[in-house]
Amino acid sequence: MSLEPSHGQPAGGESDAGARIMLLSQSPALREEARRALGQRYEVIPFADGADALRAALAEPFDLLLADSLALEDDPQGLLRALRPCALPVILLAPQEDAAAERAALAAGADAFLGAPFTPRELLTYVRAHLALGHARRE
Repeated sequence: MSLEPSHGQPAGGESDAGARIMLLSQSPALREEARRALGQRYEVIPFADGADALRAALAEPFDLLLADSLALEDDPQGLLRALRPCALPVILLAPQEDAAAERAALAAGADAFLGAPFTPRELLTYVRAHLALGHARRE
């Protein structure tokens, strides 16, 4: 797997391999589950703190933010607003399907919401689709 960022490459097929995914979660179990589902294809960089994730996103290129909604409880709109200049697609993961939480996540600036339980294949499908979205935004 190439660890080079995929900026400037078309996303979606084999060319999205090596994309850098920022994983923001306070849950070690969720970080491990995401790493197992995505780590063969992508470089998954875990963060437990939103402030650390924001500093990293502003300092180096990432292709997507995958965030646990619980890690954003303090100020989801603030973090997502601060990340807007990075043009990162954002997928919020939640501990359960919840229509109100989904509406709030999308209103806060997330591109997608995925409530548990979800399969590794479902997570991979969301990530692939939103990597392509991120590539389209940068063009």
